[in-house]
This record gives sequence, C-alpha cells and structure tokens, in this order.
Amino acid sequence: NTLDYDYTNEEYDLIYNPLKMQGKKEVEVEVWDYNKVGKNDIIGVVNIDILPSKNKETQIELFIQPKNDKGEVQSNLNTDQKLGKISFSMIYIPEDDYLKRLRDAELKKRKTEQELIRQKELEEQRRLDEIKRIADEQRRLEEEKRRQQEALNAQYIKGYVQFKNISVSNLKKMDFIGKSDPFVLFKAGESSQQTTVAKNVLDYQYLNEEYEVLYDPSVMQGKHEIEVEVYDQDSVTKNDIIGAVSVDILPSLNQERQFDLFLQPQKDKKDDSSKSETSSTNSDKKLGKVSFSMNYISEQDWIKNFKQEQLRKQKIKDEIIKQKELEEQKIKDEIQRRLDEQKRIEEEKRKQKEALDAQYIKGVVQFKNISVSNLKKMDLIGKNDPFVLFKAGELTKQTTTAKNTLNYDYLNESYELLYDPAVMQGKHEIEVEVYDQDSLTKNDLIGAVNVDV
Repeated sequence: NTLDYDYTNEEYDLIYNPLKMQGKKEVEVEVWDYNKVGKNDIIGVVNIDILPSKNKETQIELFIQPKNDKGEVQSNLNTDQKLGKISFSMIYIPEDDYLKRLRDAELKKRKTEQELIRQKELEEQRRLDEIKRIADEQRRLEEEKRRQQEALNAQYIKGYVQFKNISVSNLKKMDFIGKSDPFVLFKAGESSQQTTVAKNVLDYQYLNEEYEVLYDPSVMQGKHEIEVEVYDQDSVTKNDIIGAVSVDILPSLNQERQFDLFLQPQKDKKDDSSKSETSSTNSDKKLGKVSFSMNYISEQDWIKNFKQEQLRKQKIKDEIIKQKELEEQKIKDEIQRRLDEQKRIEEEKRKQKEALDAQYIKGVVQFKNISVSNLKKMDLIGKNDPFVLFKAGELTKQTTTAKNTLNYDYLNESYELLYDPAVMQGKHEIEVEVYDQDSLTKNDLIGAVNVDV
C-alpha cells in the first residue's frame, strides 16, 4: 500500500551467461503490483546494458517504461511515462573475479565469525567475571550489613522503656455524637501498658501517669521500635484506633527525651516492616498528635535504680515514721505540759479561791435606796406591778409591790439577808430579781443581776 519504497538491506545476484543470452547485453528490470487474489499487474520495465558496470558499481536511476503487446519495451529512451522511477546500484563481475570475491568473502566471513566467537567468548568471560564481581560485592555488602546489624543489635540490650508527660492533642473526632474517649497504648512485643481513658475530649494530658514496658531483644526479633497507639474507647463496639507511631528506643538510652509526633494511619498487618518516626519524617495526616517523654535503661541499671528507689522509699518511710514518732512525742509532751499547766492553774485558782473565800466571812447584807426604772412592759393592758427579790442561797427578802408603773422608788424600805459562807458553798454573789406581779397567773420575771457582796 505505497507508491514509494526503499528495499533496505536487500541484495541480489544474477548469472549472466553470453551463451544463453543469445547476444542480448541488457538486464531487464520489471516493476509489478502484487495482488493477493488475482493476477499480479506489471507496472513497467527498464533495460540496462551491463557492460558499463563491469567491475565498477554504478548507480542507476531510470523512468519506468511501458511494455507493448509483445512484451517488449516500447521505448529505450529514458523518458517520463508517468509510471514512476526505479533506482538501484549495479556491478557486473566476471566469473573468475566473482569466484575470487566469493572465496574472499567466505574467508572474511569465517574470520569475522571467528572474531565474533572470540569476542563473544571474551564478552561471556567478562559477563561471568562481572557476575562474580557483583556476587562477591553483594556477599561483601551483606556481610558488612550483617556485621553492622549485629553491632547495632548489640546496642539494644534487655531493659525497660519508661514513659511520662503523656498527652494527646488535635485528635480526629471518631464518634458520631460527642468527641472521643482517648487512651494511649505503649507496646514492645507482648509487653504493653495502657493509660487511663479520657472522656469526650480531643486534647488531654494524662497528669501524673507513668508507665514502663520491658524490652527483650530475644522476643523482639530484631525490632528496635516501640509502638505507640492511640485509641477511641467504645463501650458497645470494638475500640477504634485513631493512629499510631513507631519510635526507635536507642536515642533514649540512659537519657530522657521528649517526643511530639503526628499520628499515622495504622499499617497493614501483612506489612511487617517498621519505620521509626522522627520529627523530619513525621508528616501531618490530620489524625492528631501524641506527646511523651521516653527513657530506655538497661535491666542492670533498672534493677540498680529499683533497689536505690526501694532504699530511698524505705528511707523516706523510716523518716516519716521517725517524724511521726517525734510529732506524737511532741503531742504527748504538749498534752503533758498542758495538763501540768492546767494543774498549776487549777492549783493557783484553788489557792486564790481559798484566799478569796477567806475574805467572805459570815455577816449581814443590807439593802436600801431601792428603785427600778425604764422597765420592760410585760402586761397587755396597763403597765407593770413590779417588786424586787433579794436572794442569798435559800434566804430571800422581797420589797412591796408597786402598781401600774415602769419606774418606782421603794422609799423607806430596807432589808437584811444573812450571808453564811458555809451555806453559800463558795458563791459570793447576791441575786437580785425584778418581777411583774400577776394576781391571776404566775409572776413574770422581768430581769435579774448578780452582785458580789
């Protein structure tokens, strides 16, 4: 399906035998149109004299000429018959030269083949040498990697990883109603610790919460990271994981380090690879952040620290007990001091009372110039009917009763009461009471005073 074509890399030989050519000195070149179904159609033909090309390659470019009914070229002139052009190079080689060329070509071909075989053998040897070099280099790299891994693994000793200053922030909302109920899970293989559960928050600080997990290289199987997972607790369904991070513990060996990391989506369980998160590789996946400080200590140091902590606690406990005993002794001493002081005061009071009582001798107490004023009104109708009552123990004296008044002078009235210390039982006062007399009901006490004799 073309009108122009270059038959690249196509070469052909024809044998020219003058005995069979019957004096004909031209090569006939025909151009055909190939048909798959019917008969091929001839497009045209050219005749070329071979002698000018004897032992010399000649480039030929001729217009294609039509054939007549007898199958002969209608014209030997190179005129454009609108049938197209044909181009090719041609060389006419005598038989002896041709055979020599064939032999030379065969020798050259054989030499080339041998050279190719040798080159192929060299290439194959180089390929095998390169494969061996690559294999040796790979073995060297694997051995180097194995040694590096062994050296690295040797740094990951059995010990405890401690966590504190734990918090979460900007967590993704997991519940349809409300926020989230987050808790943090720290995992080292089968060893794990969980924080308390916060309620209905997206930000939370787990104050005063500290945890530690055991890191055992024989169990971890070469894994050097602690998994930190943040969940939303659901009371009805399964807890939802919000996100997780993996943190290499070695940088925290014997030194507390603070971590603030973006949570990452949970990895496929089929993917056993574990990539440690750092601040440079930890990208924000809009799941929130988890923060904590981490310290990785060896088992020996942990035991040493544990013993020191136990000794410290015991020392504090002993100190507390000692302080408590001292405080109790101080309290006892203070109680005893107060008891002694109270006894001393009571003894002092007793002596003062005895001295005071000694001044209160048996005698008569006289009352005169008696009056009342501004008394409280006790009756609904009218004023008061007041009288005054003087009492010394069981002995009493009463004034006359005034009528319908709030102020009154008991003129020319005087009274005496016997004061007997033996009867008064240490009481040094005379009781003075003012009453409102009622003829029908009980007398009403308006008020009273006690007066030291």
